[in-house]
Amino acid sequence: MRGLATILVGFVVASTVFCGAAMAQTVSYAIVVGTNEPPRGEAGAGLRRLKYADDDAVRYFRFFSSFAARTWLLSVLDRETQGRHPDIAQHSSPPTAANLKQAVQHLAKQVQRDHQAGKHPVFYFVFSGHGARSSDGSSFLVLPDAALTRDVLYNEILSKVPDATTHVIVDACYADAVVGTRKLFGNEVDAQSVRVAPKDAVELIKRTTLRRFPNVGAIVATTANQEAHEWSKIQSGVFTHEVLSGLHGAADVNSDGKIEYSELQAFIAAANRQIKNSMAKPRVISYPPLRNLREPLFAVKWLKRGRWLTGNFSRLGHFYIELDNGQRHLDAHLRTSYSSTLIVPGETKIFVRTRDRESEIGPGQRGPIKLASLTFSKSQVSQRGSVEAAYRTALFAAPFGPTYYRGFLDSTGDVGVSFPTIQHNRAASAPPSGEKNYLGWSLVGLGAASFAASLTTGILSLKAKSDFDSTTKQKPAHEANDRYVGFGIASIATGALAVASGLAAWWLWPKKDPRVTVSAGFSGTQQVALRLTW
Repeated sequence: MRGLATILVGFVVASTVFCGAAMAQTVSYAIVVGTNEPPRGEAGAGLRRLKYADDDAVRYFRFFSSFAARTWLLSVLDRETQGRHPDIAQHSSPPTAANLKQAVQHLAKQVQRDHQAGKHPVFYFVFSGHGARSSDGSSFLVLPDAALTRDVLYNEILSKVPDATTHVIVDACYADAVVGTRKLFGNEVDAQSVRVAPKDAVELIKRTTLRRFPNVGAIVATTANQEAHEWSKIQSGVFTHEVLSGLHGAADVNSDGKIEYSELQAFIAAANRQIKNSMAKPRVISYPPLRNLREPLFAVKWLKRGRWLTGNFSRLGHFYIELDNGQRHLDAHLRTSYSSTLIVPGETKIFVRTRDRESEIGPGQRGPIKLASLTFSKSQVSQRGSVEAAYRTALFAAPFGPTYYRGFLDSTGDVGVSFPTIQHNRAASAPPSGEKNYLGWSLVGLGAASFAASLTTGILSLKAKSDFDSTTKQKPAHEANDRYVGFGIASIATGALAVASGLAAWWLWPKKDPRVTVSAGFSGTQQVALRLTW
């Protein structure tokens, strides 16, 4: 009997350890570089100064700051950007080579500490600006005082954080040549065939492409001999707007609270599908980390703050969400049979707008906001100025949903997300804040274990009481009484723990999540059967 009690106590202790393991922390960092300046000298001939690379950087900064432990913003904000975002200029530094190197040094030390502490560090490197070619044909990203070449990216940035899962996001001309996502050589002009030994070829591929870093993934928009795509109506680069629209939840095609590379790439492809003018369509390359092809770019559970708009958005057609400062927050055209969840700022008024209707949400509304609770009225927004016809009529014109996503995967052959049948039979609930969902499930496990232990020890206590009542001998009666008292105390203690765990799980659990039911049964041989249903 004592051995059985020891096993039960160990079971409860193991459940408690499981609670701690479930709380393993993902900690994120980001370095965001945005510069409007064209390259100097011959490489910049004919290239105009960009308008919205600094705005792109600010938008990324706001997004990462909602969940990252630290975000470095390297950008000089122009007058218009500072007017739209008056609270951001104090957080930015010039995008110089020295400031970038300093940020990487601080990042590397922190990532090393996190890795040693058993945490999971995630690093984002984002660049928005010009890309160019030098006279020798090599490609680089433009910093005001230096060239960010592939060697700099690999040896002075990516190599410094080998313990972090790293995501590279670049919107610039020749970005694929700099990042090294697909091609072996950055120089695609006047290429000559050279015989290379197989051993040397493998080493060359590892050294000159992202295969050198299995922990690194990249998603880039790249154009050759063209400028980055910008659109004044969204006050942003088109690619940046598409990426952030997807990361804020619109790309989550299976509503599991995570955005994977295949989902974001398919979402962007759908957004650009109806654009006929090839000069207006960015060419997007997605390259997930080789270490895990399903590594999420972002998970909603990482958020430290924010609010959520939930519901089935299919009936809206193409819609967008705009902030009260005129900044376009996200665009989407979703077609799903179940609910989606979109992240929206919590500290500002927002507008949900379709082609001819709009609804206003005040800054005071917190937590999950149901789409069905919004009241739409005829839109008062008129077209302002002239915009490119391709963007005005075709951007986000094609709907995005599971059907499009599956067709897209058929064309690319990439590893895709799964679609559990249960997802189509229930409305998606609001995502948890911080680590509450982890803790909730952990408490359910602890409560179930305690419940089983309480019932088992209770039955053993009653059996000991029965043995005590049925014997007239002093020694057996004494032993039975000891078992009765011991198992009785254990039953009360584990029962109290089960009740406390259940109440805590109920308090932490998000509203309208699946209900968990615990049941247990006992056989005449004192075996326990425990079952969870949800």
